[in-house]
Amino acid sequence: MSYTKNNKGSITLISLLFSLVILTVAIGFNYLVKMYLRNAFYLKERMDLELKVNSVLNEALYCIKMGSLDNKHINLSECRDFFKNTVIPLNGTLTLVKDNIYLSIQDTNGLISLNGYNFYAIKRLLINQCNYSEKDADIFYDSYLDWIDKDDYERLNGAEKFYYTANGFNYQPRNYPIQYKQELTLIRGMTRNCYEKIKDYITLGRNIGFNPNTAPIPVLKAVLNIGDSEVEKVENYLKNGTIFDNNTLFNLTGKQLINEEGIYFYPSQVFIVKIFVKNDDKFNLYKKLIIDTRGNLTQPYTIINED
Repeated sequence: MSYTKNNKGSITLISLLFSLVILTVAIGFNYLVKMYLRNAFYLKERMDLELKVNSVLNEALYCIKMGSLDNKHINLSECRDFFKNTVIPLNGTLTLVKDNIYLSIQDTNGLISLNGYNFYAIKRLLINQCNYSEKDADIFYDSYLDWIDKDDYERLNGAEKFYYTANGFNYQPRNYPIQYKQELTLIRGMTRNCYEKIKDYITLGRNIGFNPNTAPIPVLKAVLNIGDSEVEKVENYLKNGTIFDNNTLFNLTGKQLINEEGIYFYPSQVFIVKIFVKNDDKFNLYKKLIIDTRGNLTQPYTIINED
């Protein structure tokens, strides 16, 4: 009888253990199913958002190409069936276009080109935004010119192959125009911190003039060499008015643009386009590119990525 009771007790214990194993496996399987479903749902949301953003971007590129310009805006009237707003400012302001998707367009004539001629504007941008001294600004600019030229002769404050080798860098000047803006951080005189402060105000696209109507405040200060009081006058004037010529600009700032060959007080045909998605009152940058709307025999526009 004792043997039978022990045997029954063992069977009961084994049954309980077996049930516990089954329950554990079931709980684990249920957890895995929930995790995979959650990941699948998240992936679906991401894919839906990617599709939606790409759709908006493609529509925007078409509309920008077909749009009409004034000094401060682009009118995307061809897209009145696509977007909630068809008049988009060209100074990088966020504009709601569809659901929670926002579009910003920045005219490159409102920025400082690294491939342009305005040496003093680049220097003043470094001095104003990064607290560089005149000497520090000269070091960067001369080093930048040494980086892109094809010889090995150092400018007065520049840096060629010998400087980078002597200071332990495992690279040397490209001797060719830079291909992306972050490349600036490799050049003597440019720090990562300074680059982050100026990257939104510079472009690799060549300016075809200057447009104060679309320029951010730091660019206005650097190009025109003006202070806060003059900038405030420009900002207040642009709320309801447009700067068409040097007379208006001089009345506001006491400065004029030296008009060389190019287009002044008017947008270029090259725009930096950004797509933002708004979530929980936060704007997340989702896409960024440059569109050159000047078509040719083979394509209606050119897409550039300068980052």
